[in-house]
Amino acid sequence: MGQNLMCMENKTNASMSWTISPDYDHIRPFLESIPGRFAREEGLLIHNRRNQLRVLQAPDGTPMVVKAFALPSLPNRLIYALFRRSKAERSYRYAQRLNRQGLGSPTPVAFGEEKKNGVWFKRSYYVSVESTLPYTFFNVSDGMFQGTDTEDKFLKAVGCFTARFHNAGMLHKDYNNGNLLLGIDDKGEAHVELVDLNRIRFHRVGQKEGCRNFAERITASPRQWSVMARSYAEERGIDTQKCLEWIMETLNKAVKR
Repeated sequence: MGQNLMCMENKTNASMSWTISPDYDHIRPFLESIPGRFAREEGLLIHNRRNQLRVLQAPDGTPMVVKAFALPSLPNRLIYALFRRSKAERSYRYAQRLNRQGLGSPTPVAFGEEKKNGVWFKRSYYVSVESTLPYTFFNVSDGMFQGTDTEDKFLKAVGCFTARFHNAGMLHKDYNNGNLLLGIDDKGEAHVELVDLNRIRFHRVGQKEGCRNFAERITASPRQWSVMARSYAEERGIDTQKCLEWIMETLNKAVKR
């Protein structure tokens, strides 16, 4: 378990608490400085919509990806403070769980939460080591590797990863091209890491539910789906054709909407 680290309250009675992996407690001052670094717009901005992502360099030069979650709605500020884990905490805990089960996700480092007067939840931050995998599934679906062995390696790896993820009793409600990181190691083996974890749900994932979830937000060509469906079905021990039918039903419904 991480360590809870409380910062001193500021003039608005807001306090910042940090839960840090024991492996990274030695960079505690750096982690505690993250809100100020975001305020000064330090680091490399890599995403800036509702939530913001920046790459910051730890004191030892390790690049860290920090996700600053947007200020929740007024009702959720109380819910997150008293009843529900924040998105940052869920991201941290779920990344730990994936890595314990041999499913890839960038190494979780810490999460921080800001509250006002000890009750009203304000902002939260999730910190992980920057992944070394250079691609996302968008690169595959957009044709960067079309007709190459690398394309099939990535497709089979994503199918297998998704099946193992579902077999472990996990279902991602935003399983999309951008959330799947991909790379090839020195031995020519494909690797997959999953990011944006706060929308994972935990329950027994049925065969039909799994195939449909796979296809809800992933975009790919018919041939790519054929390869992924076969890999997924083989890993889960289900009929490949039936799995592909469930996937195509889901894709067709999405087109009609």
